[in-house]
Amino acid sequence: MTKLSDTESSGDSVSLAKIGTEAFTPIAAVQSDYTEGDAVTAGVKITTKESFEIDGVEYNKLHTTRKAVVTKMLSEAVQAAMAGEGLDPVKCVPATFANGKSGFKLEDA
Repeated sequence: MTKLSDTESSGDSVSLAKIGTEAFTPIAAVQSDYTEGDAVTAGVKITTKESFEIDGVEYNKLHTTRKAVVTKMLSEAVQAAMAGEGLDPVKCVPATFANGKSGFKLEDA
C-alpha cells in the first residue's frame, strides 16, 4: 500500500506566491479557475519566459486566483500585447486598493 503523503503532485504550474516579488515576463495567460466543492474562484495560469526552481522542480507556468492579477492578465490589452510585441517583465507586489482592501497587483519590474 502507498500512503497519500508518499505521492507527489504532477501539476504543470506552481502558485505565483511561491516566487514572491521576483520579476517574470508573461508570454501567455489563460483562464484557469479554481474549484473547491461547489465554489468556483476565477483564476489564471501564466506562462513565463523565465523558469523558476521550486522545491527542485523547474516551472515556467504560474497560477493564481489573486483578483487584480487575474483581471489584468485576462484583459484585452494585456492579451493583445502578449500576442503582438510582447510584455516587459512584471512583478506581483502587495497593494492597498482604493476601497481600503489589501491584496496584490502587477507592476512593471
